[in-house]
Amino acid sequence: MHVYETNVSSPEKLYHEQEHLADWLESLLKPCGLMLSNDDRYSQVLLAAKMSRLRIPKDIGVLGI
Repeated sequence: MHVYETNVSSPEKLYHEQEHLADWLESLLKPCGLMLSNDDRYSQVLLAAKMSRLRIPKDIGVLGI
C-alpha cells in the first residue's frame, strides 16, 4: 500500500503539488487502484493522470469514499 501525503498551504503551491502528484502516479506499478477521500482529491488525481497520460480506469482505477 502506498499513501500520498500533501501539505499544500496556499493556492500558489497547487501547481507544483499537481506536478508532484503526477510524478507519484507515474511511479506506481500499473494497473493500480486508488481510494480517494473527497471530491477535491478526485479532481486533482484526474488532472494529474491526464498530465501523465495515464488512462482511467485502464492504468489507474479510482474509488471515492
